[in-house]
Amino acid sequence: MIKLTSVDLTQDSPIVSVNDAIDLSTLRAGWSLHVTGADLPLEIQSGSNQQITLVAPYTGVSISGREAAIVQTSAPLNAAIDNVNELGQWAKSVFNKQNELYSTEQETVDITDSNGVTRTYSTAQRVTNLADQAQSLIGSLGLPTKAEFEARHEGVYAGSGFDQWGKHSNSAGEASVNEGLWTVPASATYANGFLLGYQSESSSGLGSSKTNHPIAYLAACIINLNGSAGLYGYLDGRSEVKLPPRRMV
Repeated sequence: MIKLTSVDLTQDSPIVSVNDAIDLSTLRAGWSLHVTGADLPLEIQSGSNQQITLVAPYTGVSISGREAAIVQTSAPLNAAIDNVNELGQWAKSVFNKQNELYSTEQETVDITDSNGVTRTYSTAQRVTNLADQAQSLIGSLGLPTKAEFEARHEGVYAGSGFDQWGKHSNSAGEASVNEGLWTVPASATYANGFLLGYQSESSSGLGSSKTNHPIAYLAACIINLNGSAGLYGYLDGRSEVKLPPRRMV
Protein backbone atom coordinates (compact mmCIF):
# COMPACT_ATOMS: atom_id res chain seq x y z
CA MET A 1 0.00 0.00 0.00
CA ILE A 2 1.13 3.55 -0.85
CA LYS A 3 -0.20 6.43 1.29
CA LEU A 4 -0.73 9.89 -0.21
CA THR A 5 -1.36 12.99 1.88
CA SER A 6 -3.08 15.09 -0.77
CA VAL A 7 -4.77 14.34 -4.10
CA ASP A 8 -7.19 16.28 -6.33
CA LEU A 9 -10.08 14.69 -8.25
CA THR A 10 -11.90 16.52 -11.06
CA GLN A 11 -15.39 15.48 -12.07
CA ASP A 12 -15.57 13.63 -15.46
CA SER A 13 -11.75 13.47 -15.71
CA PRO A 14 -9.60 10.30 -15.49
CA ILE A 15 -6.58 12.34 -14.31
CA VAL A 16 -5.79 12.49 -10.58
CA SER A 17 -3.32 15.14 -9.46
CA VAL A 18 -1.00 14.04 -6.65
CA ASN A 19 0.32 16.87 -4.50
CA ASP A 20 2.95 14.69 -2.85
CA ALA A 21 6.46 14.74 -4.36
CA ILE A 22 6.33 11.14 -5.60
CA ASP A 23 6.94 9.32 -8.86
CA LEU A 24 4.19 6.81 -9.56
CA SER A 25 5.39 5.67 -12.99
CA THR A 26 5.60 2.07 -11.81
CA LEU A 27 1.84 1.85 -11.34
CA ARG A 28 0.01 -0.48 -13.68
CA ALA A 29 -3.46 -1.96 -14.01
CA GLY A 30 -4.31 -4.04 -10.95
CA TRP A 31 -4.00 -1.19 -8.45
CA SER A 32 -6.87 0.94 -7.04
CA LEU A 33 -7.04 4.40 -5.48
CA HIS A 34 -8.97 4.88 -2.24
CA VAL A 35 -9.70 8.60 -1.61
CA THR A 36 -11.23 10.04 1.55
CA GLY A 37 -14.69 11.32 0.60
CA ALA A 38 -15.01 9.20 -2.56
CA ASP A 39 -17.63 6.50 -2.43
CA LEU A 40 -15.85 3.68 -4.28
CA PRO A 41 -12.25 2.63 -4.96
CA LEU A 42 -11.07 4.03 -8.28
CA GLU A 43 -9.38 1.55 -10.64
CA ILE A 44 -5.97 2.71 -11.82
CA GLN A 45 -4.73 2.31 -15.41
CA SER A 46 -1.24 3.85 -15.06
CA GLY A 47 0.84 6.39 -13.15
CA SER A 48 3.51 9.00 -13.72
CA ASN A 49 5.31 11.71 -11.77
CA GLN A 50 2.68 13.21 -9.35
CA GLN A 51 -0.17 11.96 -11.51
CA ILE A 52 -2.47 8.95 -11.77
CA THR A 53 -4.60 7.98 -14.76
CA LEU A 54 -7.81 6.10 -13.95
CA VAL A 55 -9.38 3.37 -16.08
CA ALA A 56 -12.57 5.46 -16.30
CA PRO A 57 -13.27 9.18 -15.64
CA TYR A 58 -14.14 10.11 -12.05
CA THR A 59 -17.94 10.74 -11.92
CA GLY A 60 -18.25 12.19 -8.45
CA VAL A 61 -18.05 15.79 -7.26
CA SER A 62 -14.64 17.41 -7.67
CA ILE A 63 -12.59 17.30 -4.48
CA SER A 64 -9.09 18.43 -3.59
CA GLY A 65 -6.49 18.03 -0.87
CA ARG A 66 -7.80 14.67 0.25
CA GLU A 67 -5.80 11.84 1.76
CA ALA A 68 -5.63 8.69 -0.31
CA ALA A 69 -4.09 5.26 -0.45
CA ILE A 70 -3.03 3.11 -3.39
CA VAL A 71 -3.79 -0.58 -2.88
CA GLN A 72 -3.06 -3.54 -5.11
CA THR A 73 -6.22 -5.41 -6.08
CA SER A 74 -6.69 -9.14 -6.62
CA ALA A 75 -6.62 -8.70 -10.42
CA PRO A 76 -2.89 -9.58 -10.85
CA LEU A 77 -3.31 -12.61 -8.62
CA ASN A 78 -6.36 -13.70 -10.57
CA ALA A 79 -4.46 -13.19 -13.83
CA ALA A 80 -1.56 -15.28 -12.49
CA ILE A 81 -3.95 -18.02 -11.45
CA ASP A 82 -5.53 -17.95 -14.92
CA ASN A 83 -2.07 -18.21 -16.51
CA VAL A 84 -1.19 -21.16 -14.29
CA ASN A 85 -4.47 -22.86 -15.21
CA GLU A 86 -3.86 -22.25 -18.90
CA LEU A 87 -0.32 -23.62 -18.57
CA GLY A 88 -1.67 -26.67 -16.77
CA GLN A 89 -4.21 -27.27 -19.54
CA TRP A 90 -1.51 -26.90 -22.18
CA ALA A 91 0.82 -29.28 -20.31
CA LYS A 92 -2.01 -31.80 -20.04
CA SER A 93 -2.72 -31.57 -23.76
CA VAL A 94 0.99 -32.05 -24.58
CA PHE A 95 1.12 -35.07 -22.25
CA ASN A 96 -1.89 -36.55 -24.01
CA LYS A 97 -0.30 -35.88 -27.40
CA GLN A 98 2.93 -37.55 -26.28
CA ASN A 99 0.96 -40.62 -25.25
CA GLU A 100 -0.73 -40.47 -28.62
CA LEU A 101 2.70 -40.70 -30.29
CA TYR A 102 2.93 -44.28 -29.01
CA SER A 103 -0.73 -45.36 -29.04
CA THR A 104 -2.29 -43.93 -32.20
CA GLU A 105 -2.54 -45.78 -35.49
CA GLN A 106 -1.90 -42.52 -37.32
CA GLU A 107 1.59 -41.92 -38.70
CA THR A 108 1.89 -38.30 -37.50
CA VAL A 109 0.66 -36.16 -34.60
CA ASP A 110 0.54 -32.34 -34.47
CA ILE A 111 1.69 -30.75 -31.20
CA THR A 112 1.28 -27.02 -30.51
CA ASP A 113 3.75 -25.42 -28.09
CA SER A 114 3.03 -22.65 -25.58
CA ASN A 115 3.81 -20.01 -28.22
CA GLY A 116 1.14 -21.36 -30.54
CA VAL A 117 3.60 -22.94 -32.99
CA THR A 118 2.41 -26.29 -34.32
CA ARG A 119 4.88 -28.98 -35.34
CA THR A 120 4.28 -32.42 -36.81
CA TYR A 121 5.95 -35.45 -35.22
CA SER A 122 6.24 -39.04 -36.44
CA THR A 123 4.50 -41.63 -34.28
CA ALA A 124 5.65 -45.07 -33.26
CA GLN A 125 3.25 -46.44 -35.86
CA ARG A 126 5.12 -44.58 -38.60
CA VAL A 127 8.45 -45.97 -37.38
CA THR A 128 6.95 -49.47 -37.43
CA ASN A 129 5.56 -48.94 -40.94
CA LEU A 130 8.91 -47.68 -42.22
CA ALA A 131 10.68 -50.67 -40.67
CA ASP A 132 8.19 -53.03 -42.34
CA GLN A 133 8.69 -51.25 -45.67
CA ALA A 134 12.46 -51.51 -45.34
CA GLN A 135 12.22 -55.22 -44.52
CA SER A 136 9.92 -55.72 -47.50
CA LEU A 137 12.37 -53.88 -49.74
CA ILE A 138 15.25 -56.04 -48.49
CA GLY A 139 13.16 -59.11 -49.26
CA SER A 140 12.31 -57.90 -52.76
CA LEU A 141 15.98 -57.23 -53.54
CA GLY A 142 16.99 -60.65 -52.29
CA LEU A 143 19.32 -59.11 -49.73
CA PRO A 144 20.07 -61.25 -46.67
CA THR A 145 19.47 -60.08 -43.15
CA LYS A 146 22.44 -59.71 -40.83
CA ALA A 147 21.70 -63.08 -39.20
CA GLU A 148 21.33 -64.76 -42.60
CA PHE A 149 24.54 -63.20 -43.86
CA GLU A 150 26.56 -64.29 -40.83
CA ALA A 151 25.11 -67.80 -40.92
CA ARG A 152 25.75 -68.12 -44.64
CA HIS A 153 29.37 -67.03 -44.46
CA GLU A 154 30.40 -68.47 -41.09
CA GLY A 155 33.72 -70.19 -41.66
CA VAL A 156 33.49 -69.64 -45.43
CA TYR A 157 35.80 -67.29 -47.29
CA ALA A 158 37.07 -65.91 -44.02
CA GLY A 159 40.10 -64.54 -45.86
CA SER A 160 40.28 -62.07 -48.72
CA GLY A 161 41.56 -62.49 -52.24
CA PHE A 162 40.64 -63.45 -55.81
CA ASP A 163 38.60 -66.57 -56.52
CA GLN A 164 38.62 -66.03 -60.30
CA TRP A 165 41.04 -63.74 -62.12
CA GLY A 166 38.88 -63.32 -65.20
CA LYS A 167 39.87 -63.71 -68.84
CA HIS A 168 42.42 -61.57 -70.70
CA SER A 169 43.29 -60.76 -74.29
CA ASN A 170 46.45 -61.07 -76.33
CA SER A 171 45.26 -60.00 -79.77
CA ALA A 172 47.13 -57.68 -82.10
CA GLY A 173 47.99 -54.43 -80.35
CA GLU A 174 47.15 -55.94 -76.96
CA ALA A 175 49.42 -57.45 -74.34
CA SER A 176 48.56 -59.87 -71.55
CA VAL A 177 50.32 -59.23 -68.26
CA ASN A 178 48.94 -62.07 -66.18
CA GLU A 179 45.75 -64.08 -65.75
CA GLY A 180 42.88 -61.63 -66.32
CA LEU A 181 45.21 -58.62 -66.54
CA TRP A 182 46.06 -57.00 -69.87
CA THR A 183 46.80 -53.71 -71.62
CA VAL A 184 46.44 -52.08 -75.02
CA PRO A 185 49.83 -50.36 -75.48
CA ALA A 186 49.16 -49.48 -79.11
CA SER A 187 46.12 -47.36 -78.26
CA ALA A 188 46.34 -43.77 -77.03
CA THR A 189 42.87 -44.22 -75.49
CA TYR A 190 44.14 -46.87 -73.09
CA ALA A 191 47.45 -45.17 -72.30
CA ASN A 192 48.40 -45.20 -68.62
CA GLY A 193 45.86 -47.88 -67.85
CA PHE A 194 45.09 -51.59 -67.71
CA LEU A 195 42.08 -53.86 -67.92
CA LEU A 196 40.79 -56.64 -65.67
CA GLY A 197 38.64 -59.36 -67.23
CA TYR A 198 37.09 -59.61 -70.66
CA GLN A 199 33.82 -58.76 -72.44
CA SER A 200 30.89 -60.51 -70.75
CA GLU A 201 29.34 -62.00 -73.88
CA SER A 202 32.58 -62.94 -75.59
CA SER A 203 34.01 -66.45 -75.73
CA SER A 204 37.39 -65.40 -77.12
CA GLY A 205 39.00 -64.42 -73.82
CA LEU A 206 42.17 -66.21 -72.82
CA GLY A 207 43.19 -67.82 -69.54
CA SER A 208 42.04 -70.51 -67.16
CA SER A 209 39.47 -68.44 -65.26
CA LYS A 210 35.96 -69.91 -65.08
CA THR A 211 34.43 -66.46 -65.56
CA ASN A 212 35.18 -63.62 -67.96
CA HIS A 213 35.28 -61.10 -65.11
CA PRO A 214 37.28 -61.30 -61.87
CA ILE A 215 35.61 -62.46 -58.66
CA ALA A 216 37.08 -61.45 -55.31
CA TYR A 217 36.26 -62.16 -51.67
CA LEU A 218 36.63 -59.42 -49.09
CA ALA A 219 35.70 -60.12 -45.45
CA ALA A 220 33.27 -62.87 -46.50
CA CYS A 221 31.70 -60.66 -49.17
CA ILE A 222 31.60 -61.80 -52.79
CA ILE A 223 32.61 -58.99 -55.15
CA ASN A 224 32.01 -59.36 -58.87
CA LEU A 225 34.32 -56.96 -60.70
CA ASN A 226 32.06 -56.86 -63.72
CA GLY A 227 32.13 -53.67 -65.75
CA SER A 228 33.54 -51.53 -62.95
CA ALA A 229 34.80 -48.02 -63.60
CA GLY A 230 34.29 -47.81 -67.37
CA LEU A 231 36.72 -44.92 -67.54
CA TYR A 232 37.27 -45.43 -71.26
CA GLY A 233 33.59 -45.39 -72.06
CA TYR A 234 32.96 -49.15 -72.09
CA LEU A 235 30.81 -51.07 -69.62
CA ASP A 236 30.89 -54.49 -71.24
CA GLY A 237 32.14 -56.68 -68.40
CA ARG A 238 35.78 -55.72 -68.24
CA SER A 239 36.99 -53.36 -65.54
CA GLU A 240 39.14 -50.48 -66.69
CA VAL A 241 41.71 -48.87 -64.42
CA LYS A 242 43.33 -45.62 -65.49
CA LEU A 243 46.56 -44.60 -63.82
CA PRO A 244 47.61 -40.99 -63.17
CA PRO A 245 50.16 -39.45 -65.53
CA ARG A 246 53.80 -39.90 -64.71
CA ARG A 247 55.10 -37.23 -62.38
CA MET A 248 57.70 -35.07 -64.05
CA VAL A 249 60.62 -33.93 -61.90
